[in-house]
This record gives sequence, structure tokens and C-alpha cells, in this order.
Amino acid sequence: SSFFAADGSPPHVGQFFLVIDPAAFAGADVLARTETLIATIEAQEGARLPGARRLANRATARAEGIALPIHLYDEIKRRAAAAPA
Repeated sequence: SSFFAADGSPPHVGQFFLVIDPAAFAGADVLARTETLIATIEAQEGARLPGARRLANRATARAEGIALPIHLYDEIKRRAAAAPA
């Protein structure tokens, strides 16, 4: 089964989302306090936050592009040409 094709049985995957309003527990200024905490952490030399490297890599890729070996580029083109429309 697959999420990407209609063939076969359903993938038998369930999902559960729990949404919590942090303001209900930490007060209305929770976002401002969180922003202050994040800025304080980022100001420390060598400190990293989850996702910071990913976001920096994304910005670099947008600005400079992504280098691919020619064999990989050719393989991507071959698969794209063979893919059903």
C-alpha cells in the first residue's frame, strides 16, 4: 500500500492531533516571553536551536542553488520523462 498511488489497500495509518493553547497555562504574554528566550539563546556563541541549520541551508539553497553530480541530474531527468502524466 502507498500514500502515493491508488493501487492496493489503504496504508492503515492513523493520526492524532492534540492542540493546546499555551496562553491558557502560561498567560497571554507567553509568545513574547518565548521570543525573548529564543533571542537570548541565539545570542550565545555556539548555541543552536532545533531547525536553525535547516533554515540556514534552505536560505543558502534558494540564494545559490543546489549542486548535483551530473549522473544524478541525468537520472532525475530520466525518471521524470518516464513518469506517467
